[in-house]
Amino acid sequence: MWLGVMGALFFSVGSFAALLFEYIDRLFGTGAIVGYDPFSGALRFAIASLLVIFPVYVALTRLLNQDIRKNPEKKQLWVRRWAIFLTVFAAGIGLVVDLIVLIHKFLGGDELTASFLLKVLVIFLLLGGVFYYYLQDIKGRWEHNEKLSKQIGYAVVILVVVSIIGGFFIMGSPQTQRKLRQDRERIEGLTSLQFQITDYYRDKQELPETLDEL
Repeated sequence: MWLGVMGALFFSVGSFAALLFEYIDRLFGTGAIVGYDPFSGALRFAIASLLVIFPVYVALTRLLNQDIRKNPEKKQLWVRRWAIFLTVFAAGIGLVVDLIVLIHKFLGGDELTASFLLKVLVIFLLLGGVFYYYLQDIKGRWEHNEKLSKQIGYAVVILVVVSIIGGFFIMGSPQTQRKLRQDRERIEGLTSLQFQITDYYRDKQELPETLDEL
């Protein structure tokens, strides 16, 4: 269960970061460019992942915390200690790399766009939150402060849910997606037909009277 909760944690963090990156691109990056496809698979995959993996993470975390409060000796399980230590270590390395990327881009004279800075900030806040929470877990803070632990959990759940709802406003409902896909297929068909008519005229110097003739 501890291995599962840490796997679900990092998968959820990655999916949440990908979702926020899509929002940033639509506001400041490539998503603001005319002709950009606003219905990319990255947004759908991030939402689908969060809808499945994040509830698993929340449920496992709640079960394990309740179990430790009832059986304090389980806090010393080697798999738990190693899982949390590795999580804190990985989050710390991620924070360092995030800052290195920012400074490297600045020293290189590259333009620090709003999109880039916001993405750096997103990574810093997400990994910083993971680092802080599990560092406090190592110190045993959440065992004696269950109320604060729950408040943090509720805040994170609300933030993720609001972000997912925002994604549906951008993508539209599955029915809307289906209609958009059908429209795209019609456009591709008409474009193909246009090229075929052009080729026909180039070869025979006349237009076809029917599609069968074409």
